[in-house]
Amino acid sequence: MRWAIQVAIDQGFSSVTIHYDAANVVNCLNNKSKFAAIEVVVQDRKELMKRMSNVLVQFVRREHNVEAHNLASLARIVGSRSWLGIAPPVPFHSVNTASLADICNPNGCIPAPF
Repeated sequence: MRWAIQVAIDQGFSSVTIHYDAANVVNCLNNKSKFAAIEVVVQDRKELMKRMSNVLVQFVRREHNVEAHNLASLARIVGSRSWLGIAPPVPFHSVNTASLADICNPNGCIPAPF
């Protein structure tokens, strides 16, 4: 999450929505609860988020977070890359990951017509 927030700041985004599948973290970031074990990490993320005008952090149940897990699996094929831009119009699980690997290069992955 820290890396994603920093990339958004570096790219000049002022508004982002973060979907996260850890309810405790989401609740802490949204000031609904506090957990001493993660408070230092939460405060670090909050400080970063203050650098943007609009940050929404939402809880997404793990079973509804299939696309994020598919993207993580894609990283095993193409390595660590950044996807900046509009997501493809179809879910990643319905796209052949080999074709996604073809549109990635050392500078990142770029949207392509699917």
